[in-house]
Amino acid sequence: MTTMHRDDDQGQNFPRVQIEGDSVSELLAQAERELGYRRNEFVAARKEFRVQQRRVRRDRRRELRKRTAHVAGATLPPTLALIGTVAFTVAVILLAMGNVSVAKDFLAVSAAAWGGVAAFRRPPRD
Repeated sequence: MTTMHRDDDQGQNFPRVQIEGDSVSELLAQAERELGYRRNEFVAARKEFRVQQRRVRRDRRRELRKRTAHVAGATLPPTLALIGTVAFTVAVILLAMGNVSVAKDFLAVSAAAWGGVAAFRRPPRD
């Protein structure tokens, strides 16, 4: 059995239900079996869809972490070096003005920033 053709469509074939017996109870039993089969197919398809969704989300997160690590690894050392240089310059100016206690704090910040640069330095590849 096919659907009606519209504008040169080929139509879609629908499965024809074979009735095994003449009684209504046999027809109902057959319909219940068919419903059970369809329900099991639906549950399996939904499970597969969820697995695919999890796989896509996992791959997306993995790619985002990889890209973020690459950008952070490339931009963080120069940024820390700049912060360290600015903090050191401010510390020298404060020392020249005689404000030693605040200058010590800025020297600590510059040392921490330059230490961060050294920590993020990558060893050369051979």
